[in-house]
Amino acid sequence: MADLVVTDRPRASHPRTLFTRSEDETSAAIGHRELAGARQQDQNTLMLYLVIKAALSGIIVAAVSEIARRNPGAGGLLASLPLVSVLGMIWLWRDTGDPVRMAAHAEATFWYVLPSLPMFLAVPFMLRGGWGFWTSLLAGCLLTMALYAGMIALGPKLGLRL
Repeated sequence: MADLVVTDRPRASHPRTLFTRSEDETSAAIGHRELAGARQQDQNTLMLYLVIKAALSGIIVAAVSEIARRNPGAGGLLASLPLVSVLGMIWLWRDTGDPVRMAAHAEATFWYVLPSLPMFLAVPFMLRGGWGFWTSLLAGCLLTMALYAGMIALGPKLGLRL
């Protein structure tokens, strides 16, 4: 590339001139590099934002599990708070600022919480009945998935927008 010479106008007398570029083309090339740099910065900012969201969410889950280890009632209370839903709404609002989308998200969250509630009765019932933890948890998750499928199938028939 050391032999590359860029000039405003072609000069036939210069043997190493490989191509020419007008001022507009040069400005466009510089603008393209600046745009590429801005895109890279936007991608870096987006990645940092995703890391912060994941870290904050992980910290909350870890705190709830540590509190539940020391005091199951307090851990249950914290776990029952809609922390993930609230964080999701905060992130969605920050990302979109769209009140219609936010309202639809909050309403759908309400309707999807309902089919998840029986799991919190089935798991302790099974554990007290002598079932192992993993079997009880799996059964609770399968129950929740079946109830979610039912909600997805029946919700629109009941006029719910999920």
